[in-house]
Amino acid sequence: MSHEATTTSPKKMAIRMAKIWKAGMGDAYPIDVRTLALEIAKARRERINILANENLPDKFEGVITLDDKTDSWIILVKKNPNNLGRYNFSLAHEFGHYLLHREKLSTIECSFESIYSPEASLREKQANEFASTLLMPADDFREQIEHTELSIDTLRVLANRYSVSFTAAGIRFTQLTNSRCGVVCIRDGFVLWSSLSQRALKLRKLLFKGYELPQDFYDQVLSASEVTFSVPETYEIDGLPPFQFEAKKISATGDIMLFIEFEDDYTELEDPTEETDWGNPDNIHF
Repeated sequence: MSHEATTTSPKKMAIRMAKIWKAGMGDAYPIDVRTLALEIAKARRERINILANENLPDKFEGVITLDDKTDSWIILVKKNPNNLGRYNFSLAHEFGHYLLHREKLSTIECSFESIYSPEASLREKQANEFASTLLMPADDFREQIEHTELSIDTLRVLANRYSVSFTAAGIRFTQLTNSRCGVVCIRDGFVLWSSLSQRALKLRKLLFKGYELPQDFYDQVLSASEVTFSVPETYEIDGLPPFQFEAKKISATGDIMLFIEFEDDYTELEDPTEETDWGNPDNIHF
């Protein structure tokens, strides 16, 4: 099996697929990835069997493989009735592999972390970019988040509209918003990864992978993640500008997602270090 990434633009491919969907269904959300994938395969005179199974390991997300005996592609995705958004994003991710990497693969198996972790391979990031762009088109997403802040309530609305997970909606929010905000994944009190909006990118040197949260703040995070409520106090730790946050526990891993809004009137942090492209496709830093 090849591990090479494609030279085809995931974003362009996703926009093309979204246009095909829109031509047939109009501005209907969420996009039915299963129907779209079957129609695309049919147009290519190929066969795809899409299977869903609830009885798969917690961290398993999906697999795509070519059945040599039937000369057909098989996509198997874990389906959790309590988290259809996670299923839909995983299905779109595997569909992305089919469109972008089918000439270079025979089988790709994807775990929760390979899909949602910034340490995933370039090929996995390409499938993520495809899924995000297809399910949450930039023009419509920007309309939905205009004049809104990053919050659990906002992400709940977005996740329902596009049938995606809170994590996927949060990362997309940071890509397209004009506010200073970030999604930070915490594991055992340490930053696992962060996704920062363009206006908060200079905070990357503070919210790096391995950064340990102060114990008193981590205690607040744990409490907030258990009851999912807004924390009204304003926090300021280790040189970060003042911020407010909400927290949500991810059942698949036990990690905690922080949804942070930074105050808009703080002085920009100076960043005299090298200029690095931390932006597209996903503004994720580790």
